[in-house]
Amino acid sequence: MDENHRQMIKDNIDKLSEECNFSNILEFLKYRNIFTKRELLNYASPNFQQKPEEERCRQIFTDIQTRGPTAFKVLLECLQATGHAKQHLLLKPGRVAVLPQNDSIAIKKSKSFPRNQDVYKMKSYPKGLFIFINNIKFERAVERDGAEKDEEFIDILREMGFSGDNAHNNKTVQEMWDLLLRFSSQETLAKVDSCIVLISSHGDILETRSRDRNITERELYIDGVDDITSQNAGNHLLCKDIIALFNSDQCKLRKGCPKIFILQACRGPRSVHRGKADGPISKHLKQTHPNWRDTFLLAPSMEGFKANRDPERGSWLFMALKEVFPEHAYNKDLETMKNLMNKCFDEYARKSSDELQQTLSYYEYGVSKKLYFSPGLHGSRDDVD
Repeated sequence: MDENHRQMIKDNIDKLSEECNFSNILEFLKYRNIFTKRELLNYASPNFQQKPEEERCRQIFTDIQTRGPTAFKVLLECLQATGHAKQHLLLKPGRVAVLPQNDSIAIKKSKSFPRNQDVYKMKSYPKGLFIFINNIKFERAVERDGAEKDEEFIDILREMGFSGDNAHNNKTVQEMWDLLLRFSSQETLAKVDSCIVLISSHGDILETRSRDRNITERELYIDGVDDITSQNAGNHLLCKDIIALFNSDQCKLRKGCPKIFILQACRGPRSVHRGKADGPISKHLKQTHPNWRDTFLLAPSMEGFKANRDPERGSWLFMALKEVFPEHAYNKDLETMKNLMNKCFDEYARKSSDELQQTLSYYEYGVSKKLYFSPGLHGSRDDVD
């Protein structure tokens, strides 16, 4: 380890050890093969386990100073991934760190990985990285009252073993694209088993004329806070471009790892009311993407329809995510949880004073396995391809 980094740990070791979760930090560093077998045996010994947690954490910060040249970088990743924001800022001043995990969130933890099934491997620590963009206030469009509640799902993701920054709020189209570009190309993605892209904003359908087939095609897009109303594709962030970015060679996530997109935005101008059964607005909405692999997409409504949002509780999509994932992610795959989320939508509709309804849209592209999140479980570093 670099002497400057070693000295930084020594100077801050008292504060680093305060309010520190020994088990989470050890699990991450163990997965990254930072410690020797002798050190791991010491950490697991009954005498060591009887020591106060602060003292045990101090020992970790002491031992890591003797490790190799990449140990400090791994430690920073560990502190960020495990929700130790204060400790992360001590060693990386001026950088934005994740907030501590919310102890009030009860996530049911898996007791074992799925067996005898063809499933995606979700054993890395963290299980994956996520990015959350939440646009609430716009230059021209109406403010999305209650959308700040959508960000509560971040705490659930962290409790499930995912790592990511706090939400990026109120971004223009260009700023959103730049954030996604940086996120998709970061080297850390190559060390995890999945990634999740979450965007909550206004949206609609962009109509384009196909010259070769002489038909009008419709593309779903998401608005930035500059919400330009022009029907020019260059003024909008197309959903297909977001997903294509993570299916390109530029994305550092390893091939065969699942990519989950949760895109909360209206998908058209119409509302669905109880007792009415209007169909999608266009059969020409593009559905085939032969180059997309291991891709899951959750959208709040059918094509052509608005996405409902409660001004007190947030969007229906994230309300359902916050309700279903903590209770069922431990033993159910994503497709099964999708069905449970639709049941949540039915309940929200029954309580809606405007008699609104909504149907979750769920897509799989190039998917050949089931996706279980298995919160609370991780494999060894040897499990990574």
